[in-house]
Amino acid sequence: MNENENIVVEAPKAKRASISPQDFIRACVAAEKDGDYTAERVAEMTGLKVASVRAKVANYRKEYGINLKEFPAGERGNHIDRDALKDLLADLRGE
Repeated sequence: MNENENIVVEAPKAKRASISPQDFIRACVAAEKDGDYTAERVAEMTGLKVASVRAKVANYRKEYGINLKEFPAGERGNHIDRDALKDLLADLRGE
């Protein structure tokens, strides 16, 4: 057995993007003034993930009362037909 076979090298963990609340709000307002106020655009400007941007805006609005504009609803690729799912569940349960 080669002495190097048991060596495990861990890849460095990716650093999470961080941004100050002030800079985040500045980015949101700048995107709004540019007429391109989308989560994707703010994510591009801040280096955050789109999901993180959406969560931050929702959190700032709900938890802190900071009145950031809500993002427009985009096209959803996987629309859920609630009635069809309820019918499916009833069928599977034998109801």
